[in-house]
Amino acid sequence: MADETRIFLNPIAIEYDTVNGRPLRYHRHWRNLDLRIEAYTLQRSLGSMQRSHASEEQAGDDALLSAAYSDYESMSLDDKKRLQDIQTREIVPSKQREAWHLVGWATIANKRDIRVFSAGRKGKPQGDYDQFFRRVKVGIKATGDADEIGSLFLSRPDELSRMRDDETEDHVYLHLPVRAEVLEKLSETIAATGAAPELRLYVDALLYQTEVDEALSEPWQRQWYAMLEDDYPAATLAHLYFEHAKREKPAEPVPEDDEPGVDVPAVVAAIGASAGETAVARRVRGLTVAVWGLAAAVVVAAILG
Repeated sequence: MADETRIFLNPIAIEYDTVNGRPLRYHRHWRNLDLRIEAYTLQRSLGSMQRSHASEEQAGDDALLSAAYSDYESMSLDDKKRLQDIQTREIVPSKQREAWHLVGWATIANKRDIRVFSAGRKGKPQGDYDQFFRRVKVGIKATGDADEIGSLFLSRPDELSRMRDDETEDHVYLHLPVRAEVLEKLSETIAATGAAPELRLYVDALLYQTEVDEALSEPWQRQWYAMLEDDYPAATLAHLYFEHAKREKPAEPVPEDDEPGVDVPAVVAAIGASAGETAVARRVRGLTVAVWGLAAAVVVAAILG
């Protein structure tokens, strides 16, 4: 596999050689990934103002800026006021008044891996990159009312990140933009239970797989999907799963024979109770015998006295 030669044909097909010289292909389709998030941070951000690059220049702006750069002190008060307006015109209310962010590390379940490699193209030889990844860094951004298509990509930490020890190794990053409600519900669960629940992500991603594995692999067998090192394959969130509440199995009921009550006198116990007699009936029977016993004792005492 390390010596495999791959040629990029088009976005949905990559050709590769085999030991018998017959070329085969990788095909790109939607693949399902089951991700178990091990640790994560849930963040909330509130927007206020932002810079808008869409603001239009007005007549005289360039001349006024040029005059300010060359001789600001000689400008009139009106021109200085116009200069201030030019610079504040770009500031507008933030479009994202509120957003939720979840960042964490996840493991791909069900014996799946993501292979990231390079492939040759017309006029460009195949590179050396070829790595397998089981763990994925997940970034979910929740804002607004609409879900959007996200992406997977290979993240290579730069020198500054390595110096800060934020990210020291290459990894696959999963970016998912979703509607605000998704993470709001998670926040409500955390507030209600006082604990951050374990998360499972079910994700669909456009990834390659060999035509041999597509045809012969069984779902329970170990499989790997592939993506190009310089590509950003589409990915979408199918489901975010977590436990909102958990009901424990109720304790076993105490057998009626073990319930505390009035001891049945031996003479009555010897008579026995019917199979359908309830605990209440047994208690009434015990009390009746006790009363009769007390009455008998009074009679005997009166005779002897």
